[in-house]
Amino acid sequence: MLIKANNPHGGDVYANRGRIDFSANINPFGPPEIIKTALAEALKNCAFYPDAYCRGLARATERAKGLPRGSVLFGNGAAELVYSFAYALPEGEKALVPEPSFCEYSLALAAAGREAKRPEFLPEDGAFPDAERILSLADGCGALFVCTPCNPTGALLPPEGLKKLAQSGKRVLCDISFSDFAQGGDVYRIAETTAEYPNLVFLYSYTKSFAIPGVRLGAAISGDRAFLEQMSRRTQCWNVSVPAQAAGLAALRCGEWLKGSVAYIRAERERVSAALAAAGAKVYKSEANFLLVKTAIPAVQALFEKGITVRGCAGFPGLTQNFFRAAVRKKEENDLLISALTEVLK
Repeated sequence: MLIKANNPHGGDVYANRGRIDFSANINPFGPPEIIKTALAEALKNCAFYPDAYCRGLARATERAKGLPRGSVLFGNGAAELVYSFAYALPEGEKALVPEPSFCEYSLALAAAGREAKRPEFLPEDGAFPDAERILSLADGCGALFVCTPCNPTGALLPPEGLKKLAQSGKRVLCDISFSDFAQGGDVYRIAETTAEYPNLVFLYSYTKSFAIPGVRLGAAISGDRAFLEQMSRRTQCWNVSVPAQAAGLAALRCGEWLKGSVAYIRAERERVSAALAAAGAKVYKSEANFLLVKTAIPAVQALFEKGITVRGCAGFPGLTQNFFRAAVRKKEENDLLISALTEVLK
């Protein structure tokens, strides 16, 4: 729980009731019925402590993804695992965090007493920074944090770029929380890549794809079991609740639902991007379920007054109050965003 601290994230529906929330990047179709049913059934077991080892969920996930035993660590949301990763790094370790990016990386490093090097990258075309350029700035760093597709830009690091980062021998946290919305889904061939590069840790969030941010479930996947064990020592043993484990198991049976919703979101993403550009905004190419938008004048408050909440991006290094991030929602809501921004920019 936060006390006298600013919440740096979107999705605060409790303070912004009555507005359409484009500030949180959540699948607008979820949660799917399979997961809702599993959550309801899980209430029968809430009189018991959760399985501290997530045995059923871990084994089912490893089988479904073609992973060896012991290669998955679950957490109370992907954000908790970011902190576990930071604390598991050797003392005195420096880590490179290309900015703009998810703020919890640098916050976790600060909490763990590890130094963060935070160079700013935002090419005019919004593309992901070149792997060789990232490595050229990583001297003295033993770890790298990359988010792909990147939050907040939506840019995708090509698979060959990720391999270059891994080949450096540095510990790499690759956050793929939005990868289900990218081309092909399993862009990085996780099973093969973690086997080839044990210094690579993939981070996956169930929040975005399955619309269960209130459940809190994330997974770290790596071929280095000893490092996952190090991460697991940085949290308490009942961190993954009974409902969260049930939701994770149910998510394994939502493949067709996910495929259909992602196809819809990708089509809407392209339509909304073109419409916002036609309204006079600069829209960065995205492989995620959100868009980074730059306007000639600040638009966040004006949209708020029209009943729409977007994620202002002035808090991201390298961005200003003229940037905002908007989730891709269903057509009717997207049309309201397009109409509202068109009026604001007039």
